Amino acid sequence: MKKQIKIDVASFYLSDFKELSWHIEGGSGSDTSTLEGQQSSEKAISQAVEKHLQQIGKSLPASDSLSDYEMSLAFSEDLTEQQKEDFTAAFNDSNTRDESY
Repeated sequence: MKKQIKIDVASFYLSDFKELSWHIEGGSGSDTSTLEGQQSSEKAISQAVEKHLQQIGKSLPASDSLSDYEMSLAFSEDLTEQQKEDFTAAFNDSNTRDESY
């Protein structure tokens, strides 16, 4: 059975795409991926999500890769439907293109 990574999507928007909080289900604590100099545009969303996923992959135990995990997105009530759709599309695009990081 694959391990589960839960991604807090609200953290992404609250930080203007610079941070993405996540935790491994059943693990101890949470972690945050942080990027410098991000911009708020549709293209920037995709690029930021891809970079965050790469950072998450690098933060995993050396014996693991992102393909060893199932990821779920946690949406807060504060997010708009458009934000949810934009993030989900960027996540799906980034997550299905390359699981080697």
